[in-house]
Amino acid sequence: MRVTSIEPIGYYALRFFFDDGHNTGLYTWDYLYELGTQQNEKWRDYLSRLKAAGYDRLDSEDN
Repeated sequence: MRVTSIEPIGYYALRFFFDDGHNTGLYTWDYLYELGTQQNEKWRDYLSRLKAAGYDRLDSEDN
């Protein structure tokens, strides 16, 4: 999935448009900052929750 365009929402958020057709959700600057500064922690948490739910990533280098 890729971002095809980005639309500013006032001065507080961005809306992303994706190549699969969805564009729901607003991403505030604070949330984007959090994602950037906590990327590794959030990725590990995501992989743990995925595994606990019985799923696995197809790309083995991410595991």
